Amino acid sequence: MQSPLRKLRKSHGYTLQHVAKGVQVDPTTLSRVERCEQAPSTELAERLAQFYAGEISEMQILYPNRYQLSDSAI
Repeated sequence: MQSPLRKLRKSHGYTLQHVAKGVQVDPTTLSRVERCEQAPSTELAERLAQFYAGEISEMQILYPNRYQLSDSAI
């Protein structure tokens, strides 16, 4: 099951490197965040939400497990 953040990145056709550069974070860190292996800082969550122009909220980034089940309902 993919995190909402990873689904959004792939839906835009962005590479991990493109997004990482846009939010000024190491691609390895972003990959870990997308795979729910590392929690993002609140600052990173804010930068990601801004990068995607509000298509994903900071809450969805900070707590991806809460939003994975609702993806199937869309």
